[in-house]
Parts: sequence; structure tokens; C-alpha cells
Amino acid sequence: MNDYQREELVALGVQSVGDNVKIHRSVLFFDPARIAIGSNVRIDAYAVVTGSLKRDVLIGNNVHVGFGAFLCGGGGITIEDFVNISARVMLFSTSDTDGRGLLGPVVPGEFRAPVFSSRIVLAGRGKSPISGRFLGILKATAD
Repeated sequence: MNDYQREELVALGVQSVGDNVKIHRSVLFFDPARIAIGSNVRIDAYAVVTGSLKRDVLIGNNVHVGFGAFLCGGGGITIEDFVNISARVMLFSTSDTDGRGLLGPVVPGEFRAPVFSSRIVLAGRGKSPISGRFLGILKATAD
């Protein structure tokens, strides 16, 4: 089988794992103690989920994260129930810029904000919502 077993995700140190979770073995987790995964979640191959020392990545129930998606949770990410994150979507809750120029990967906390996705959201492939964004109910980003 190409999916992680629940026990393997727990052994990796994931904060919590719901029931009926299908996560491909190629998915990379960074700071897994800050990542919580709900029930009926599928994360496809080559996705990356990055927690943070200060903020959590919370994935709700009935969520699909597509092939090659990137969830950068430095400022926190909340994905509520019934959300589909399509292939190659990148969610950044931190930024390397403050609008005046590049700052690098050690951006001060005041320039970080969570990304929040409410229920029933479809994020189209290749999109990159950034820090402080809200993806609302029944809002879809088109290709």
C-alpha cells in the first residue's frame, strides 16, 4: 500500500489523526507536532505540509489535498470541513516580503497571519493564497 498507516502518522509525531485518513507516503511533513488531521482526509502524492513552532496547521474533516499541494503553516493554516485544495495549490501563511523588499525566511511575527479556509471551498490548481487571506464559503478560484 502506498498510503501511511495511522500508527505511522502517530509515530511521525502528528498532533492528531482522525479516522479513514489516506495520505500517500511521498507526502512530506515538517514540524508534525503542529499538524492536526481530521477524519475522511485524503492527501495526494508529493504534497508538503509544514507546521510551525508557534502556529498549527489544522485540517478538518472530509478534506482533499491534491497532488503537489504546499501548505506552509508558519503563520497558521485552518482548513475547515468539506474543502478541496486542488493540485499544485500553495497556501502561504508567511511571506518573505513586507511590501518594501525581500526579507528572507526569518520574517518577524507581525508580518505573519493565518490563512483560513471555511467550509465548502474549492481552491483551483496552481493558485497561491498568501498570509492573512480568507477563502470563504462556496468561493472558488478559477483557472
